[in-house]
Amino acid sequence: MLWDGIRMSIGVSSLPQALEQLRTQQGAFPESLDALGIPAWMQTDAWGTSFRYEQLDDGDGWRITLAGPDRQFDTDDDIVIDSDMRDSEFQRIAQDIFEKWVQSR
Repeated sequence: MLWDGIRMSIGVSSLPQALEQLRTQQGAFPESLDALGIPAWMQTDAWGTSFRYEQLDDGDGWRITLAGPDRQFDTDDDIVIDSDMRDSEFQRIAQDIFEKWVQSR
């Protein structure tokens, strides 16, 4: 069970770098996370819900939403990260997600 929280934190903190690398190679962020060729476990939160990914600004930006403990999107516990955030923010959010996961156990 602890692996679920760790796995999700790893996925959330590594996705921005993977997205940026693909943008450098292809000139735009992908239309879906599938283009990254990453394992499915890196696209699912610790509560078992697949991330919601959106390409923004004609490929110049992106947003990933995690449904959070309630497994429902568009509620107060959603976790949103986007291309405007800094690396330090991604790390903080990954830590916050892990703590939220621990509290929900």
